[in-house]
Amino acid sequence: MKKLGFILPLAALTLLASCNSETAGSSSAVSITYSSYSGEKKGEISVCASELPHAKILNECIAPLVAEDGYSLKVKVLDWTIQNDAVANGEYDANYFEHVPYLKTYAGTTALYAACKVPESSVTYYKRKNRLVK
Repeated sequence: MKKLGFILPLAALTLLASCNSETAGSSSAVSITYSSYSGEKKGEISVCASELPHAKILNECIAPLVAEDGYSLKVKVLDWTIQNDAVANGEYDANYFEHVPYLKTYAGTTALYAACKVPESSVTYYKRKNRLVK
């Protein structure tokens, strides 16, 4: 669990710099070097996530970053209503979908905590013009 306390905040930090470079119009990049990496595979981190955008972010942006540090990232798309229980039952190391207010409503038997902040996606609803139904 200690590895998640380091890797997930790192992932959130590098997410903004690495995934959005095409839309930012900037050529700057974040470079992170680990002096302790010996080139050996250290283990697998399993994370359950909502499909969009969370699983896509993990697979396309974060997996290559943790691979540089010797870990492999296994991402499973799960319905958000069962992710907390899956983590509490030990099926996954972490989930990536919720904000702290939602986490505080979790009433499971195992205490869960936020390892880092998750970017909140804004939701916009559009309505078509009213049409008369005859």
